[in-house]
Amino acid sequence: MKFKHIFLVVIIIAAFAGFGLHSNMFAETADDHAGQGKEDFFSDVHDHEDHEGHEDHEMMETHEMEADHTDHEDHAHDMHGDVDGHDDMDDHDDMDDHDEMDDHDAHEEEADGSHEGHGHADETFGEAFIDLMNDAQIKEAGLVTDTLKTGSISRQIHLTGETFFDQDRMVHLVPRISGVVASVNKKQGDRVTKGEELAVIHSRELTDIKSQYLSAIERIANAKINFEREKSLWEKKIIPEKQFLESKQAFIETRIDMQAAERKLHALGFSEQYIADLPNQPHEILFEYRLTAPAGGVIIEKHIVQGELVTAESPVFIIADTTSIWVDLQVYPKDLANIKTGQKVFVSALEGSLSAQGEISFISPMVSRETRTALARVVVTNSDRQWRAGLFANAVVTPETKDADATLVVPKSAVQIIDGKPSLFIATDKGYFPVTVKTGQSGKTHIEIVSGVTAGQTYVRNGSYELKAKLVTSTLDSHAGHGH
Repeated sequence: MKFKHIFLVVIIIAAFAGFGLHSNMFAETADDHAGQGKEDFFSDVHDHEDHEGHEDHEMMETHEMEADHTDHEDHAHDMHGDVDGHDDMDDHDDMDDHDEMDDHDAHEEEADGSHEGHGHADETFGEAFIDLMNDAQIKEAGLVTDTLKTGSISRQIHLTGETFFDQDRMVHLVPRISGVVASVNKKQGDRVTKGEELAVIHSRELTDIKSQYLSAIERIANAKINFEREKSLWEKKIIPEKQFLESKQAFIETRIDMQAAERKLHALGFSEQYIADLPNQPHEILFEYRLTAPAGGVIIEKHIVQGELVTAESPVFIIADTTSIWVDLQVYPKDLANIKTGQKVFVSALEGSLSAQGEISFISPMVSRETRTALARVVVTNSDRQWRAGLFANAVVTPETKDADATLVVPKSAVQIIDGKPSLFIATDKGYFPVTVKTGQSGKTHIEIVSGVTAGQTYVRNGSYELKAKLVTSTLDSHAGHGH
């Protein structure tokens, strides 16, 4: 019995000793867990997974000593680990969300800053602009500003055309009577004067007309003598009145015949003096018709030869006065409003070796169906006879300028095309603003500004192309910065 009591005491002592050893080991494990938890709070997920593996190893050793207690501690530690891991993930997500919000805000601020240099910053113009430049930048870009002023455009209209002989000074010479050519005194290219004999035609028809006239002269003389005698006898009551009236009628009819023959001779071109001298001319020349030049000029065409039968139906000579030349210009409909009769025109030909100044004498009221142009005729004096018909010519017309007090004028280089519209850069104290304008007529160096700006504003006269390049570049850069 005593032995049993001693054995029980030994077992109790051994149990207390084992419990103390287990308590020390559990305390050490808890301390390790606490230290590892602090490190896991600042570590990533992978370190946390390694820590969980270490805890599993420690818990397996504790399980060999006391399974129930170890299970309870493992359950508590797993709960603690899940909470710590969840907190770590939440903290990490919060930090990522915070960083994304900061990046988005920074991006919006950057975008706003990028638009600040060319945004809609001016209520007056309401368009993109370029910041003011310092003196060095202005010199480098070659910027020159000026004040918008009114002026006039020296506009020129360039036309093309062809030269012709002056049709108002050209003669198509046609024989007035048919006959056989007896002689031809001039050839093509000869220069003739008015009244100069060109050819001689023998005409039987002309002989008949002259004979009628000469016969009428003889008959009217006899009729006149008979009429005066009958009149004297009738007045003396010697002859009856009927006889007197018959002699009077015969005299009148003979005079009519003579006048008719005389008119025919005038129609053939004979002068009053020639007709008066006709009774005194020899009979051998009654059939000769002498063809003379009605005006001076150059024979440009000849259609007559000796022995040929000619009629009054076709010309035998064409004579042109080469001291005057026509230049027929082709005018497009868009230029017709600026072409007026009486305008001075500078005309040139043969690559400029010929030049002259003339006036527009005629503008056709019709537009050609073939060329869709209207004819404008310029008369050029050709006293030195250097101009010839058939040359291609160039002409420059300077229309009348508009009222210089009502039109704004700028150099053509100051106008830039921005977004497909003509624009001027207006300089203000904030920067350089492109302003859309409406242009009018343009000359060689300047152009009219119809609307969009007013007189007195400051604009960029030189260097507007550089401003346009800066504006386009800044716009492209801002759009590139918006991409994600």
